[in-house]
Amino acid sequence: MPSPDPRRIVCVAAIAALLTLFCSACGPRYVRVKVQDAGGIAIKLRSQKNVERGFAHPATISGARLAHILSFVDVRVDKSRTPAIDLDLIYPLGEALSRAFARAESNQELVVEVTRTERRLGLFTDKFLTSFVTYVEGDRLFLHLSRVNWAIPKQKEDDLAEPWVNKRVQNFRVLPSDHLAAAGAQGVSVAWRDSRFRKASNLRFGAGGKLRRKQLLLDAGTEPEGANETSEDAPMLPRGLSAEQLRELADLEEARRRGEIAEAEYHSRRRAILDAASTP
Repeated sequence: MPSPDPRRIVCVAAIAALLTLFCSACGPRYVRVKVQDAGGIAIKLRSQKNVERGFAHPATISGARLAHILSFVDVRVDKSRTPAIDLDLIYPLGEALSRAFARAESNQELVVEVTRTERRLGLFTDKFLTSFVTYVEGDRLFLHLSRVNWAIPKQKEDDLAEPWVNKRVQNFRVLPSDHLAAAGAQGVSVAWRDSRFRKASNLRFGAGGKLRRKQLLLDAGTEPEGANETSEDAPMLPRGLSAEQLRELADLEEARRRGEIAEAEYHSRRRAILDAASTP
């Protein structure tokens, strides 16, 4: 049996390499249009070339309404409940999203990266990233989270990976509520025209004008009409509770409403949280 011609082997290998390169070049091609990159907020309109997505874009949604929607999104990271978006950023982010939705076309999704900076000891600077993909489909707004308050490694500050729908890169769980429906791996959808988002129904201004979440029913986002703060179901909370204690109380209220704990245990655990808060 004659041995293979070395030149033929080289030729076949070269053709295979060219075919591989050609196939990769024929993969999905994306076009990105930068519409915002200031104040720690970066937004791009991303589309796949020659692919129609059918989004309800351009969309006219006020920045305030978008901020109110964002204020309802909570995640659970390492067993603790926390707002997905830093409350100090929701209004500027809402305005930026409003402008981006007005510019987006029906094949473009919004790619959003929000960077928050903290200083340590007055000398060191740490950066934290929250990123997501959002779009409007029909009468619902979809928000797919990728990173939530993720500490950016120094060596990656200039090379951050884009968020993608249903591509899990950080371990957290998005918490659905009465107003938010689960969507995909780490996303939610919301009927954005709902009248409850017209006002900041689950926000308040604290000392120094700092934006805060209301103390009770954090996952519901608003108090029921006619609620009496002095009733047994919604007792007045003392001043000075920490964010962690407020979240513990909110989780306790959530477990009570779902029937996961007995009334005696609810009151016992609630007293323990409040007693710890009042201890100097």
